[in-house]
Parts: sequence; structure tokens; C-alpha cells
Amino acid sequence: MLKRMSMAAAIVSLLSAALGGAALRRTDLPALVVAFTSGMNGQLEPCGCAESRWGGLARRASAADALRERAGGRFLLVDAGSMARGDLPWEIENYRFALRGFRLAGGEVANVGMVEQRLPVAVLRSAARDAEVKLVSLNISAPDGAPVVERYVVKEVPLVNGEILRVLIAGVAEPLVRAEGRPGLIGEDPVHAAGAFDAELASIEHDVAVLLADTDENGLARLAKAAPSFHLILGGSRVAQASKELERPQGAQGPAVAYAASKGKVLGVVRFDRAGAAERVHPASAEAMTLDEHVAEREDLLALVDAYNEELKRMALADGGASLGHASRRKPNNPFAGSAACLGCHAETAQVWSGARHAHALETLEAINRAYNPDCLGCHTVGLGQPGGFVSAHETPHLGGVGCESCHGPGGNHIAMLAATKAGREFTGSARFRPAGAEGCIVCHDPENSPNFRFEEYWQKIRHTHESRYE
Repeated sequence: MLKRMSMAAAIVSLLSAALGGAALRRTDLPALVVAFTSGMNGQLEPCGCAESRWGGLARRASAADALRERAGGRFLLVDAGSMARGDLPWEIENYRFALRGFRLAGGEVANVGMVEQRLPVAVLRSAARDAEVKLVSLNISAPDGAPVVERYVVKEVPLVNGEILRVLIAGVAEPLVRAEGRPGLIGEDPVHAAGAFDAELASIEHDVAVLLADTDENGLARLAKAAPSFHLILGGSRVAQASKELERPQGAQGPAVAYAASKGKVLGVVRFDRAGAAERVHPASAEAMTLDEHVAEREDLLALVDAYNEELKRMALADGGASLGHASRRKPNNPFAGSAACLGCHAETAQVWSGARHAHALETLEAINRAYNPDCLGCHTVGLGQPGGFVSAHETPHLGGVGCESCHGPGGNHIAMLAATKAGREFTGSARFRPAGAEGCIVCHDPENSPNFRFEEYWQKIRHTHESRYE
């Protein structure tokens, strides 16, 4: 039975329906709309270099606003897990901003996914508390076995007829496989945990039960079998395509399953309607809303992403890039020399390179205040994260941009060998370059960011011959 609202709340709800006119008639509106993301993996904004700039916090917020209005306010935004990116200091900051963006979009409940299991317990709890987001998990616990977050929450959604729809939301995730001896959160088998909780559902007051699951398609199907009392199972961080309709692995009487594509480029949407003489609320349909360029970007979320990049800049300037994971402590066997060291002997190549966009790749980031964002720098600098590679524009300006060593590998030993040969000295190090070709290009020009990449065509834009003026 649906819970009744108080008289005052019912009057407010009915007035809202009346003011909304025909658009808010009970027969026209769903009983509930649940929108969800999965596998955001720290993607706060679409890559500015991508041919298809989909996703991002700002577009998700606008889409959620539109869905909430269409549903007459009977709307929930949830996240099925792996919103985080990792556990480096800058990745923890990324997670804090991701949760804040989720809350600003109206998000209320998020699952502890596989990536979140890499975070310290204190970080997980404080980030959620600060953002006012409820984290849930049935199968993730602290190393001592203590619960890390709530097992489930029950959200109350007011309906136009004076009733309250009680939506129970729980979560599970595949356990993270850790390196031996590395402490962290403990994950129980998600299917076992969901099955055990399924037996408890009858004793918990609710009208609709939703399970958030950070797993793949096979995992979602196994959960549907183990936890038949749930009405809906949402996931998808390890699924290639978003579902455009509800799936029912256990038949019409089992849970409905829907999944969204990773990195927040698609927003999964499930509509609940009433059915039968008892008018029970049930999941009726699903759609995949592509967050492409046609979806507006909410200004306050764009400002939040700008604030995140300002924080990355502050962190980098405070510790020389160490907190951003740029600096490698290992001493390079073959150091990076920077493109300027190559140009004296390779003048014709230098002319081609200096006139191409590769040479100015870091400048494009500086122009939009993304020059301290590790998600961007890897494809705009030389050797980021490698021994002797790019650290920051202040400490390693000679490695800014996509340079000679981005394709050919470190050239420090090559230059040292030439100097030794010219001076009549013996050089014992390895001065070999790696073969340059399409394999090096597709690291950045991947199917996600450059779906139309063709090496033969792109090569013509930077074509240069093997020539040297060293004597």
C-alpha cells in the first residue's frame, strides 16, 4: 500500500498539479521517472579535442532538469557506481567535485562502485557528507568488517493524488582485485549479498525496490536471478552500449534491467507506470538519452568544472605537480631532451612541426585553463608520468606540446651519443628510437575521441622525411 501524505502536503501537491494544467494530469504523467549514470570515471566534462563532445556534468544537469519537469517532479537521479577516477590526490579532488556536481543536478543516491573501493574510508565518507549525497552498498565494508556506508535508503516521492511512493535504493559492486599486501575496502560477492538482502525486503516498508549494480551484463543477469524481489536493477559501467528498452532476464515476473554507457555520455531513463486493478507501480519503459551538443550546458555546473581546474592548478603550483601524479621518482635510463634539441639537425622537419597544431598543444590548454588537468595533459605534452617526462609548464617547459619524442621516444641518449662521437668519446648507453607509426597515434586519437581517425589521412598533415644535417 502506498503511504498517504499529510493533509497539508496533499493540498500543496494538488495545487501544484492544478497550476501545471493538463501537463500534470495523472493520466498523462508517469508514476515515477528514474534517471541514472554509470561509470562516470571522473569525466566532469567532455574532452575539448573530441570530434563528438558528449557528456559532462553541465549537460547531465540540464537533462535532469528537463526530465524532472516532464515527470511533474516525480523524479530521482541516481548513480550506479564508479563515479570516481582513482585514488591519487588529484583524483580524490575529482571525486569530491563529481559528487558536488551530482548533487547540484538533483542527484541523491550513489552506489559504491569498483573505483570507489580504491578510496580511503575517510575520504569516501567525508566526500559524500560534504556533497550531501547518500552512498549505499550491500557488499562493501571496511577492512575490519564494519559497514562503510548505508546498506540502503528509502526515498519518499510525493504523488499528485495525496500518496507517497516509497522507493528503496540499494547497491552492489564487483569486488576490486587488489595487489597483495595493499589495504583497502573489502568486497563480498555481489550476487550473494543481493540474494541475502532480497530475503529481507519483505520486512522493509517500500513500494518500489531499485538495485544499483557496478558490474557487466552477465553480472546484471545473475543479480536478476538472485534478487527477484527487486523491481529494477540499474548498472552499466562495464557495458559497451546503453539499453534502449528494459530487459527481463528472468521473464515478465522478474526484475527489469537497464544500463547506461560509461563516462556519462548517455543518461539512462526508466519510466514507472501503474498497472492492474491495484494500480501497482512498475517499471514500464527505458530510453537512452544521449548527452550530445544538442543538450544545453547549465552555467552553474560549467562554473563548478572551472573551479575544479583552478584547484588542480593550485595543487600543482603548491608541490611542483607531485599531487597530480606527474613527476616520476625513477631516474630515466634515456632522458627526454625536448623538441628544441632535435631541431638543429632536422631543420626541414622542424619547419613542418612548428607549423602544425601538435607543437602548440599545451598552449591550447593554457588558453582554456586546463593546463594542469592530467586528463588533458597526457595528449598535450611529452612523457607525462614517465621518468624525466613533463611535470608542469613551469618546471619542464621544454616538454610542452606534442613533440618529436611523443612519437619517436626519448632522445636524450641519442643526443649524448652524437656529442660523444663528435668529441671522439665512447658512448655505452642505448640510443635507439622506437618505430613511429599509427600505434603511437591511436593512444590519443582513439575511437572515443577521434572516431574518424585514418593514419594515412592524418599523416599528410604532419608529413616529414627522415633527414639530418648532423656532420
